Amino acid sequence: MPRAAWPDASGLRAYAGDAAVLDTASEAVAAFRGAKSQARLSMRAEVTKATVTAPRAALDRSAAASGDISAAGRIAAVELREARGALRVEVTL
Repeated sequence: MPRAAWPDASGLRAYAGDAAVLDTASEAVAAFRGAKSQARLSMRAEVTKATVTAPRAALDRSAAASGDISAAGRIAAVELREARGALRVEVTL
């Protein structure tokens, strides 16, 4: 019978992150993966540059997660451009 104490999640509760950041980052990563898939490339293929075009609020959320987005998409450089409408991604492979 295990005698170790249960993990304490209080440290995680102290972080009150914005769930919208995760949603925006997921949408961007899915778009990068879609571009790689259409080009018939491995998901591990390097992306030279990615341009994310979206409203200011979505760009702010993308900027908050830019390190994670770059790592997940294997992207060397991410450019953020403000525009109306849905989030759009252009990829230079």
